[in-house]
Amino acid sequence: EALARFPEENPSPVLRVLPTGLIRYMNRAAAEMFAAAAWPPNDGIPNKWRITVAETLASGQPQELEVQAGSCTYLCKLAPSPDEQYVNIYALEITERVAIEGQLTTSEALQHAILESALDSIITINHKGEIIEWNSAAEKTFGYTRREVMGKPMHEYIVPHRMRSMHKNGMERYMRTGEGPVLGKRIEISGLRA
Repeated sequence: EALARFPEENPSPVLRVLPTGLIRYMNRAAAEMFAAAAWPPNDGIPNKWRITVAETLASGQPQELEVQAGSCTYLCKLAPSPDEQYVNIYALEITERVAIEGQLTTSEALQHAILESALDSIITINHKGEIIEWNSAAEKTFGYTRREVMGKPMHEYIVPHRMRSMHKNGMERYMRTGEGPVLGKRIEISGLRA
């Protein structure tokens, strides 16, 4: 009896759906999701879900479906039971995650716009000294395209040969101590050009 109550007590939506799209079972959270989206449960699942249910049953493989229900977004995991001819749907609300992903995308687009509109060369390297950002001003200044230098050691492209050992020592010191004499300062030094 306790096991039978398990889906009903789940705070996330749980449904069992027949191949026709009719709902055989839905817990309280699923009923609330349907009410928020103004989907009449007696009509079965929304039409756009029916294709995924059919594909899930045909393949016998679990699938995922992201759906909007009212103001909430859900990630639905569809688990087939081909022998019994139904699909269990387990939904998880991901509204906050989707909002954060949207903000991140906007932030990345803004960062890209700033980097590309900058008049100064902006070059970013990782802890290994490999180039992970190279804006269009850097392309003009140093004569290499972004594609040519991404993931490559910066010193091979712009650090003059006579300064490479100082650069290497400085990188090693920074990785050991977190300190570097040129960090946070505007400096002007010679660099190589293609």
